[in-house]
Amino acid sequence: MWMIVFAGGDCAEDIQEHLKTELENTTEMNVSSTDTILPVQQELASDTKFIHSKAQVENQINTNEKLNMLNLSILRKLNVFDEHKYHDLDFDNQFIATEKYDAKKGYKMIHGYFPFVASIGRNTVYFENRNGNSNVKFEQHQTLENIFNLLKANNIKIGRARMDCGSFTQNVIEKVASNCKTFYIRAQKCDDLLQQLKTVISWQTIEINYKKVEVFSLDYKHFKKDKSYRYVVSREPNGTGQIDAFQQDAFIYRAIITNNSNL
Repeated sequence: MWMIVFAGGDCAEDIQEHLKTELENTTEMNVSSTDTILPVQQELASDTKFIHSKAQVENQINTNEKLNMLNLSILRKLNVFDEHKYHDLDFDNQFIATEKYDAKKGYKMIHGYFPFVASIGRNTVYFENRNGNSNVKFEQHQTLENIFNLLKANNIKIGRARMDCGSFTQNVIEKVASNCKTFYIRAQKCDDLLQQLKTVISWQTIEINYKKVEVFSLDYKHFKKDKSYRYVVSREPNGTGQIDAFQQDAFIYRAIITNNSNL
């Protein structure tokens, strides 16, 4: 099955139609027929869960525990991870356009899938497929719990977790904070926070990727009145000089929420 993919095939039938002769010339390579490959694929399949959101949107989620465990077992056999060290975990979702029969239309107004992917370095450590119409924040905290449980079962410790603004929710932040040392999550815009930033006069100028930006950090309570996190905010001119009607200035603001107070 892997050889089909590595040779540029898209489906099991490609081995009969396009790849059989070439693969049979490979030393010690026994080429199976499509009738053998497809039942094996079916044995590895897992059931898709159909869960409705409060807005009655049907979310299709497929979590293949067997293959996720197999993937980590292979990585451990290859000694990719040092069990005595803490690792950086990156988590994100990626829309994949496809014309498969069950694909739903996503936010890009095209049909596809919208999987969650967790990685450490260049190695994928967790994969969960979702249909294209799923909201990125829907049940994400449960996905993260599955990830952290899987990593703990394989003695892989997480030091830092990094995520995009799709993870900016209270239950996700609480889940991440309780399973790693530090986290860095892109924060979404908040009017109250922007109002506070307007009073800041001590912006520090730094260089990021050869571009000069101004930065400032502050403690801010967003989700809970009794819990504050550090917000690291950057701003740069919007390039046009046009005043934003809501912000009343000509800057582009970006923020990261973190529990790291030492930087």
